[in-house]
Amino acid sequence: DKYFHIKEKDTPDFVANIWLDNDYCGQHQYKGRTTNTHTVNIPMKVILSPSSSDTSNNNNKKNLIMHKDGNGRLYYRIALNYAPSNLQLNAVNYGFKVERTYIAINDSSHAQKQSDGTWKFKLGEKIKVILIMTTTQRRYHIALVDYLPAGCEP
Repeated sequence: DKYFHIKEKDTPDFVANIWLDNDYCGQHQYKGRTTNTHTVNIPMKVILSPSSSDTSNNNNKKNLIMHKDGNGRLYYRIALNYAPSNLQLNAVNYGFKVERTYIAINDSSHAQKQSDGTWKFKLGEKIKVILIMTTTQRRYHIALVDYLPAGCEP
């Protein structure tokens, strides 16, 4: 209650604007208290394209600028959602190593690892997934979540 009276004493009445370098990305006006959220999506091609403020075209860095004009507190979250252009990624180990093996239940030939590292399954085969996680040191409170690949059903 004390936090609210100190940090939230001003009723929101402001406009928030967003730029990526000199490129205007959007705005939203906030009036009154609400739990509604607002999203500004910036396409990856805009993020990766040369900045209009970089005349040398040698700098890949861009500034994300947010400006609030008015009273009240602005809460925000910045996230980047993307998929790599090449799905054949090299393995990395930052202290956790995860190995995944697939075994066909009915016929071992129905789950085969290909030469490029991908797996090939026979349609309709039941597959057992074996996960092995190793760490470089003792860790606590670790959760390993392994989602089903697209096309597989429990």
